Amino acid sequence: MVPVDIAAIVATLVMLHLYFRKDIPQNYDMALLKSPVEAIKDPATFKTGWVVLLLLLVGFFVLEPLGIPVSAIAAVGALILFVVAKRGHAINTGKVLRGAPWQIVIFSLGMYLVVYGLRNAGINGISFWRTQRAGG
Repeated sequence: MVPVDIAAIVATLVMLHLYFRKDIPQNYDMALLKSPVEAIKDPATFKTGWVVLLLLLVGFFVLEPLGIPVSAIAAVGALILFVVAKRGHAINTGKVLRGAPWQIVIFSLGMYLVVYGLRNAGINGISFWRTQRAGG
């Protein structure tokens, strides 16, 4: 899968470059950039974000084989980062929650429930049986 992933990334970068080539400046004055200290509005959230990112990476590889769902690991990381961001006042967490695409979240949960229910109902066995019966 790695070659396929690399090909997908390269294709995406090429298409993005072709689409946005007129908007990308040839030269950029680095003096216009803020210093990193000025760019980081909430140091606690910034540092916690890096820690959560590292813990997510480790958690995905260590906890998933133990049967803990990846979604639960990601949810814990998001919750930790959200709580830290709420303590600081640089990020309006209420606005973040109101602006979240809840219809997509609900749709995704619904699709998950449908697929999970079909699997529990034995749809895999039925489709295997039909494929065998059809001669495939």
